[in-house]
Amino acid sequence: MEKDKLRRQKAIIFFGLLTILVLLFVSGLNYWNSLQTDDTQPGGSINWSIVHRPPAVIAPTSTVSASFSAPVPIKTVVPELNASLTPEQAKVIAVPSTVIPTAVDSKTHYRGFDIKGVGGIFTPSQITVYAGDRVHIDLTAVDKDYDIVFPSYNMMISAAAGETKAIEFKAVFPGSFDYYCNTCGGANGPAKGKIIVIK
Repeated sequence: MEKDKLRRQKAIIFFGLLTILVLLFVSGLNYWNSLQTDDTQPGGSINWSIVHRPPAVIAPTSTVSASFSAPVPIKTVVPELNASLTPEQAKVIAVPSTVIPTAVDSKTHYRGFDIKGVGGIFTPSQITVYAGDRVHIDLTAVDKDYDIVFPSYNMMISAAAGETKAIEFKAVFPGSFDYYCNTCGGANGPAKGKIIVIK
């Protein structure tokens, strides 16, 4: 009788632990699947991650603001790592500091850029990537406080003088998208630039 009672208690404990393990496994799978969801598909979840430091970012919307976008200029090319530019081109065209494939045999890349806010302007001011690339921007505010507003992606980043802040997003929509410093005069001020996304 005592042995039967002990066996039942062990069975209850065993099945209780087994149930807990199954629930943990299922919830882990759900979490893993949510991280793998393609954020370019309608209804897909957006999983924003930063490689180096936490971003100051507002997640982008699923549509693009038409007032700050335009078609891609003809003959625009994506500069590769260590691209050779003239000094005048280097003031405008951002050469990536990092280019890493997002997966083995992938056509999309993680591209890192360094942008400086100095003298009331952004240098360089034009970032060019392929659609599907993950874009990482380090904004360094050299001489005063700067922010970058990406109205087409509904994002913003701010850096105080002497600080470097990071923002990261997936370039989903092809086109030429304006960005600007709100504290430096807004969309009509001198501190502005473009993110060009090539299909």
